[in-house]
Amino acid sequence: KDLGGISYILQGNVLRDKNKIKVFVSLVDVLSGKEKWSKDYSGEVEDIFTLQENIAQQIAFELQVKITPEEQNRIARIATKNTKALDAYNEAQLNFVKYAFTIYPNEKVYLKIQTLCDKAILIDSNLAEAYVLKARAYWIANGRKQYHSEDFMDTVKFLCLKALKIDNNSVDALVQLTDYYQSTGRNAL
Repeated sequence: KDLGGISYILQGNVLRDKNKIKVFVSLVDVLSGKEKWSKDYSGEVEDIFTLQENIAQQIAFELQVKITPEEQNRIARIATKNTKALDAYNEAQLNFVKYAFTIYPNEKVYLKIQTLCDKAILIDSNLAEAYVLKARAYWIANGRKQYHSEDFMDTVKFLCLKALKIDNNSVDALVQLTDYYQSTGRNAL
């Protein structure tokens, strides 16, 4: 009830050894606390998004939920098949969490996020998530008055629009653009 009527929780772990990956997943009934379903998946790092799609399909089957074509497209979207781009992006995400959720942010961590996002984009320019993460870090830094620049708003907008050209369903890009439009008072049209 406290979680808004959520019936099931998905929990899991991902283990990685070089290019091998193993994903352990379980679906737990919230009310009883009992495991409804569990499975482990193995594969190569390049297969992580295929594994993700398989897991989503299995969960939908277990819950007897129909996945719409639009939801299927979102699930099936592969951000990148390049493991080096994915590694750079994941490391940037880790640093983003350190940066965004600390009382005393570290400039070196901020710069590392930007560098890692640039590296991921250089390796795979279609990694929409890297553009959004770069924009989010920039937004936070500017909000903290750490790295103010006159054109920061336009840079955030540019990065988010670039991400949306790659993945028009990027919720993170849309949320960041909403912040942009609310802060600037500009019209989205």
